[in-house]
Amino acid sequence: MDIELLNTTELNSELENMFRKEKHFILILSPYLDLSDKIKALLSKSPAEIVILYRELKGKNEKIENYKVVLPNRQFLCVPNFHAKAYIANGTLIITSLNLYENSQINNFELGIILKGSLYEKTIGKLLEEIKNLFIKHNIDVNILDRFFLLTVNDLFMAILEKGNKKEKDYPDAELLKEFSKQMMKKYKFERKDCWNHDENILQRSAKITQSMYEWALENIILE
Repeated sequence: MDIELLNTTELNSELENMFRKEKHFILILSPYLDLSDKIKALLSKSPAEIVILYRELKGKNEKIENYKVVLPNRQFLCVPNFHAKAYIANGTLIITSLNLYENSQINNFELGIILKGSLYEKTIGKLLEEIKNLFIKHNIDVNILDRFFLLTVNDLFMAILEKGNKKEKDYPDAELLKEFSKQMMKKYKFERKDCWNHDENILQRSAKITQSMYEWALENIILE
């Protein structure tokens, strides 16, 4: 299922899964921040790069320095007049009423939706553009958002060859790349700019892909 409505309990569960499983990059948008000990533990153990946008701190942790002591390698960005709530990792987007605020997580009635698969792919570009505009307005480095596109078609193509114990030099380059591109295009929609200038059926090696696309292809694409 590409989209699902979540209640408060389900939201907390999905957020914990995201913080526990994501290995690359997590972007947290939570205007009001009061991290529980459990959330702090999950964020501190995560191998992912984590960026947190907030408006103000609540509860016992009223100084950002208190968080930076227990989460020294996480980036906290204070943004005035900021009210959106969303939690984003590669392949997963949660849009919700829930702040990462311990009282809200325990006592409030909250709702949210989780988007994965094709709906994530259709939505994430526009969402990141909106966040980019917010960053520009408040002089925040927009290059932070590039973390969502860590991988290229070439990264994936070479990983699939390696998985199949193939060496590219032993096979006609265009033939292999065309078969790879055919399978990718059957599953995902690419823009014309992502395709080779001389053949729109072949992907550019430099084209960007998301982590979810990489993981699907590595598991499902076989090059004979």
